Amino acid sequence: MENQNESMAEDSSLLVEKINTELKRLFGDNYRFLIKELPKISPEIKEILKNEKILMVDDNNFLLSSYLPYLMAATDTDSLGLFCVGKDMFEITKEIQEIEPSLILMDYNMNDSFNGTDIVMRLRRNFPGKIIGFSSDPLNEQKFKKSGADDFIHKNDDPEYALSELAKIVKNKKQ
Repeated sequence: MENQNESMAEDSSLLVEKINTELKRLFGDNYRFLIKELPKISPEIKEILKNEKILMVDDNNFLLSSYLPYLMAATDTDSLGLFCVGKDMFEITKEIQEIEPSLILMDYNMNDSFNGTDIVMRLRRNFPGKIIGFSSDPLNEQKFKKSGADDFIHKNDDPEYALSELAKIVKNKKQ
């Protein structure tokens, strides 16, 4: 039993290190809001999301760094973030295609010249995965669905809520 607990602690430390490495990749080596412990994820949610390669696309570094540790913990670090500040729609679309996620959480607000629904429309031409609109404004749900998104999750200050909703969507799509 003691060896099993030591192994779990090592696995947890390794996951924390991988999550912090991803946060530094996104925001630079001087990024100071690194996690100290793994977010608690229910076994049911981990089971549902374990084979998903999730990409969260957002222009807000605070929200991206808040949600990403939960996504990475739920998928054993098989999730990534794409920070969109300073990038145009073509760069973002190209990066998404290079990453080849199975599921995208797409923010609505990007910059003054385009939004998340514009990227969804471009991706729908040849992206086989699921695209989930992800916005704090519930009025954007219809905009995402009209653009070709598979579903919508209301973005709030609770990453656990969003993860739970994401698991429900993935579970329903598998059935």
